[in-house]
Amino acid sequence: MGATSVKPDRISLPTATSNPSSPTEGDQYYNTTDGELRIYNGTTWNGVSFFQEFSATGGTEYTSNGYKYHKFTSSGTFVVSGDEGKNVEVLMVAGGGGGGRDDYSGGRGAGGGGAGGLVAPQTISGLESNLTVTVGAGGTNPGSNGAPGTNGGNTTVTGLTTAIGGGGGGSHSTSTNSNNASSGGSGGGGTNSQPGKSGTSGQGNIGGDGAQPAPYGGGGGGGKNASGNVGRNQGNAAGGSGTNSYSTWASVTGSGDSGYFAGGGAGGGGGVSGSSGGNGGGGNSNNGAGQANTGGGGGGNRNSTAGSGGSGIVIIRYQL
Repeated sequence: MGATSVKPDRISLPTATSNPSSPTEGDQYYNTTDGELRIYNGTTWNGVSFFQEFSATGGTEYTSNGYKYHKFTSSGTFVVSGDEGKNVEVLMVAGGGGGGRDDYSGGRGAGGGGAGGLVAPQTISGLESNLTVTVGAGGTNPGSNGAPGTNGGNTTVTGLTTAIGGGGGGSHSTSTNSNNASSGGSGGGGTNSQPGKSGTSGQGNIGGDGAQPAPYGGGGGGGKNASGNVGRNQGNAAGGSGTNSYSTWASVTGSGDSGYFAGGGAGGGGGVSGSSGGNGGGGNSNNGAGQANTGGGGGGNRNSTAGSGGSGIVIIRYQL
């Protein structure tokens, strides 16, 4: 067992692997087996608890301007430790909806997929426990002619409001005047004069209506900041714009579409001119996929597989 020594910048206590024999009240030493300071109170040796500051692991980690960021592009766990709770902010984006697929020979148009719902950063005060993170996948098109796009997957974090997956874009089968776009975080675009579907309040916007008469343009999927555009005779519609309100989060973590998240997919098909997806990863007309980890909707298409929606993302940050 080492001896106590006084140095200019510290005091070195004796060390041992187990409690010394014949102690006297007030004796102290550092136990190297358990990694703790122990003090004898006249009866027993008691360990001294040391305060541990908040720390966390999970996702891909970044540090900038006094903040720590954790980016989850797939499901996982935000693991916390320490004796101190911490206020954390959580940005959530769901998966975008898939674009619709038109197969009508005269061209009826297909709606773009709606963007995944974006939930503005929610604050958890004094977080002391782990968080389970589920990142929504992008919606797809089943692959058959005339099939609508499927909805994107929801994004969830323990105890917080769920980000709702984007609605699938509408489509046509032969000459059927169907209305099979879907609601979601943002709604899918309609086709053949059928209306676009609704978004979720606070998370996104409605999809654009399809156009009529022939040749029909598909409506654009809704985005976080704007509704999907209405299909035009002789032209498909652009997807609704996403938001760049969280461009700092995007820049630090290398995510988003030039600082934007949650753009709607463009309408497609109908044998008419194409258009562009909304800022925030929305897919372009005619098989344009939504950008991964932006929640962008997929672009509609005709007689070919339509664009899949982009997967979602979760970013957690807190002050150091």
